[in-house]
Order: sequence, then structure tokens, then C-alpha cells
Amino acid sequence: MAHLGRWFLSTPTRTAARIAHELAVLGDLTRREPYLGETLVTCDPANAAASAFPARIDTRPEQPLTPVFRSEIAEAVAAFCTTHHDLAPDDYPQVYLDGHTLVHVHQHLRVQDNYLPRRINPDPDGNYAIDGDEWTFHLVQTSPCTK
Repeated sequence: MAHLGRWFLSTPTRTAARIAHELAVLGDLTRREPYLGETLVTCDPANAAASAFPARIDTRPEQPLTPVFRSEIAEAVAAFCTTHHDLAPDDYPQVYLDGHTLVHVHQHLRVQDNYLPRRINPDPDGNYAIDGDEWTFHLVQTSPCTK
């Protein structure tokens, strides 16, 4: 068998246009407003004002709470993580959309042999359930919105 050499994990190129798009997504305040049945969650409680996003919370017996994001919110979560990864790569993962699949590259696990990023596909309604031990979400508010 031929040795193919080493491979490395890469993510989409951070072009000026991509960064501008991510900043526009983050600046869209409508992506921060919960709909009826949603609550705000964050991965960064110390920075909840900037890092809170609306999600529906799924509960399963003996399982942690699982936030389920609308597609436009999942895109904002990805933009938040990736723009903060640029500033603090040890604290934030790289997250991006590959077509309709949300890809999460864990900042500490990616150096391990055979590591593969977590790929989260949308459900039939286009929503993204983000769970697992690579993400930790905290509730920001417990009262549902009426929108």
C-alpha cells in the first residue's frame, strides 16, 4: 500500500468577503430575538450580552438540555464562534457551514490523530440540534418570548 503522506484539517479560507458576511450576520439583531417557545442560550456566560442566541430547548430523560436552533440562528452561532476563534483560538472553536451542514472543529481535539470535526445536519424542518460534549450551552433567560 502506498503511503499518501500526512493530511491536515483545514477550514474555509478567511477572506475579506467572508469576514464581512460574518460581521453582517452578527450585526443582524433579528437573529437575537427569540420566537415563541424559544429561550436565549450561550456558550459564554461571562459575555452573554454578545453571545446569547435563541433556541428551542429539547429535553430527553437522563440527557442534558439540547438547544435547537433555526437555520439563520445556527449561522449566527457559527459566525460568533469563528470570529472569536480568530481572536482567542484556545477558547473558541471554528464553526462553519459546509452547504447545509454545520461543522464544528474542536480547538483542542483537532491535533489528535484521526480527529474528525463534528458535523451537524439539519432536521427535516431545517433546525440544528447542537448537543454533545464538545458544546456547553447555558440558559440566559427562562421566560419565553411572545413573538
